[in-house]
Amino acid sequence: MATRPSATSPNIPQWVYVGCRRRQEDRHEGPAYRPKPRPSSRGTRPAARLPRWDRVLAVVAHPDDESFGLGAVLAAMVGEGAEVGVLCLTHGEASTLHGVDGDLRAVREGELAEAAGVLGARRTWLLDHPDGALSDVGMSVVVADVLSAASAMSAEAFMVFDPSGVTGHPDHATATAAALRAADILDIPVVGWTLPAEVAQTLNAENGTSFTGHAAGDITYRVRVRREVSAARGRRARQPGVAGSGFVQPGGPPGFVFCARVADHPRVQFRWVEPGGPDGPASVEDTLACLAQARQAQGAERVLDDAVHARAYAAWDRARADIVMHWNDAADPANLAATVAPTVQRAVELVRRARPTDMPLDEADRLVDRLQTTYPPRILRQVRQVTGSAQSAPDQVRALARLADELGLQPSSPPEPLPEIEDDDVHLVCWLAITGRERD
Repeated sequence: MATRPSATSPNIPQWVYVGCRRRQEDRHEGPAYRPKPRPSSRGTRPAARLPRWDRVLAVVAHPDDESFGLGAVLAAMVGEGAEVGVLCLTHGEASTLHGVDGDLRAVREGELAEAAGVLGARRTWLLDHPDGALSDVGMSVVVADVLSAASAMSAEAFMVFDPSGVTGHPDHATATAAALRAADILDIPVVGWTLPAEVAQTLNAENGTSFTGHAAGDITYRVRVRREVSAARGRRARQPGVAGSGFVQPGGPPGFVFCARVADHPRVQFRWVEPGGPDGPASVEDTLACLAQARQAQGAERVLDDAVHARAYAAWDRARADIVMHWNDAADPANLAATVAPTVQRAVELVRRARPTDMPLDEADRLVDRLQTTYPPRILRQVRQVTGSAQSAPDQVRALARLADELGLQPSSPPEPLPEIEDDDVHLVCWLAITGRERD
């Protein structure tokens, strides 16, 4: 059985353990956190409150580890406002638990993306180290992977299985060992999930498993999370299941077109999402570009297999995040100022620089307000004629004032900003998957 590292052990962050107890009531207990080392809590009752961190990275070996062991606490941290990321070191391709047909690597990739959405994780990294042989990769390589993900999200803490790996799987222990070394380099705390000893013993007796548990005194936090909360998240995360289809586009790039609405706003939002490169999936918001990608050639082959469908979840997360970002940019009053053409900018500078002595200052200010807005080319041409004339600068300002009167130019009213939105305000209407294929 794994023992708790001493608070005085060099180069090892003190662990915090949590219990995962099966109960008759509809609750699930998961891991929790402590941001700073403290003396052993042996003999004290585990705390039930999570410390606050802004960014936490879960380091796991396989798709499903983020849910099986760490899901309760990750969801709880998201509920407290933390940004959570998941680094998964293998595709889990060696699993013998085939629940669905199809290529297991692709299926588990899709399952990880869906689970991350359910739990509220904002970022995921799925690496390609060998399942069942993670220790053969080399600790320095795995530590570098952890450091890279931690740097990308500025992680303040790691969430892992305890040093034993909990289940007896060597990949779990390797993932945790790598996280410990990375945490030592970054000088950040590590949170370990474990089972109470009596729960591990019961599971092993009933199922022939090899779970490792810990005494109650080694468990620092025990946090209850209602399952219906996760179920609600799951319903939202599975939105790509609505009205989707797919086809093959010979010679075209693969990707997804999403059509969505924001709350009850009448404007429809389109996004074209291409599979990720180094920075993840790329999203395009131009409506015409989206519709062009969605245009099917006559007789196009219809394809929507499990692997494509699984990738739709991560693509939808990217599209939804892009919609929220652009919408909230438009909701910021600072971004709603009218676009003023260079011709008008020069006219405004002329008024401020060469105000005639017989023009009161407040009249000049009002003329500036009347000019500083967006005008069609017809009006811009007339303004250019005035500012490009041979008149003196003060006479040009007087001519601009007369032109403003003749055209009835008025100061523009500031646009009404849109209300800010969150992910839950974006509702998927339908989606289309495009599978690229080389031309024959």
